[in-house]
Amino acid sequence: MRWLLLIVLSLIWGSSFILIKEGLKGFTFMQLAMLRMFAASLTLFIFALPHLHKVPKKRWKYILLAAMSGNFIPSMLFSGAETKLDSGITGVLNALTPIFTLLVSVFLYHDKTTLVQRLGIFIGFIGCACITGTSISAKSDISIVLYAGMVVLATLSYGISVNVIKHHLIDIHPLTLSSISLFTLLLPSGAYLFSTDFITRVAYLPNLTPLYSILLLGILGSAISLVFFNRLVQISSTLFASSVTYTIPIVALAWAVYAGEKIDFLHIIGMILIIVGIYGVNKK
Repeated sequence: MRWLLLIVLSLIWGSSFILIKEGLKGFTFMQLAMLRMFAASLTLFIFALPHLHKVPKKRWKYILLAAMSGNFIPSMLFSGAETKLDSGITGVLNALTPIFTLLVSVFLYHDKTTLVQRLGIFIGFIGCACITGTSISAKSDISIVLYAGMVVLATLSYGISVNVIKHHLIDIHPLTLSSISLFTLLLPSGAYLFSTDFITRVAYLPNLTPLYSILLLGILGSAISLVFFNRLVQISSTLFASSVTYTIPIVALAWAVYAGEKIDFLHIIGMILIIVGIYGVNKK
């Protein structure tokens, strides 16, 4: 069962980046991000309602911070980044998340690191530089740095969210926490989405593939996948569950090749370096 869940999660999260690319064919990056959050919030809405009154007032600031840094901000940054970056490259750079998780824990919560972990951080960033530099060379466009930076900021945001949950919300059931966090994004995402020309864009789409792609992204990639991941942690271990980090870039690159995106040899080298860096960061 645990291997099945691992494979399913790898496919869902690894496919998120190509779904973003498809969604951008019909909507602005902000509309994409807000529809993704709105769909995810509605999906877990029923799980949130019975538990809202159980959350102590002093915890709400941490829940809001986890929701913003773990969902709202990364959703906008990834969507914005893929207006310029290929989906495969974005998927590989997303693997920096465990590295930033460790860095945030060190600088904000004063956790200790080993020499191997510090070396892993260094190798991971070398991989990131390798991918970014190769992309700049391939497209002859220095602005690639800015869009790659958006992905890096998104992974930093994920790192903040993980640490907020670990240090302030660890005693709340994962499904309850996920549903309540997404619930806090329901009104702001919906308010923005329906204040734009979203409905008009839907009406004039030549086909509904962009809309379906974003709905899949929200329902599967941001909501149901959380339930699957929580279940995986329950029946295995956090170490086994974290191995999904290694498989997501592979799935993302496979979709990129299928979609005809250009993947250079140095992109592969960069991905390998990032994965080696993740391995070092996870070593105790």
